Amino acid sequence: MGTLYNIYCDESCHLPNDNSNVMVLGAITCPANMKKKVYEDLRTIKKKHEVNPVVEVKWTKLGKAKIDLS
Repeated sequence: MGTLYNIYCDESCHLPNDNSNVMVLGAITCPANMKKKVYEDLRTIKKKHEVNPVVEVKWTKLGKAKIDLS
């Protein structure tokens, strides 16, 4: 059997009240055997920038104050 991958998808909001007529769908893949390391790396980055390590990172919630999140 070949390598298994996890696929993570997300969309931008396009609702009648969001004042936008566009929507974006994005996806990223990760080899299944790397999932734990990727999660750990993301939590480390969040902690470094004083972001709760267990919450989903959303631009609308972080804003320009955390633009250097990397």
